[in-house]
Amino acid sequence: AALETAKAGTDQAAIDAVTVLLGSAPDHPAVLWQVARFYALKGALGEAAALYARAVDGDPTLSSVVFR
Repeated sequence: AALETAKAGTDQAAIDAVTVLLGSAPDHPAVLWQVARFYALKGALGEAAALYARAVDGDPTLSSVVFR
């Protein structure tokens, strides 16, 4: 939902959604990955990279994802 909200241009709603998501499962690799995707979409690449790294630390299989 956060990515769809972000794509629609409602940044604050998207930020609120990913904050809740991350707060509900701060160490879950899939959650970290999704929040990282949001940050990357918004151009916050440093934040995205840190979250991607934490996600892969928690689930190394995520490192096999193909980027386009």
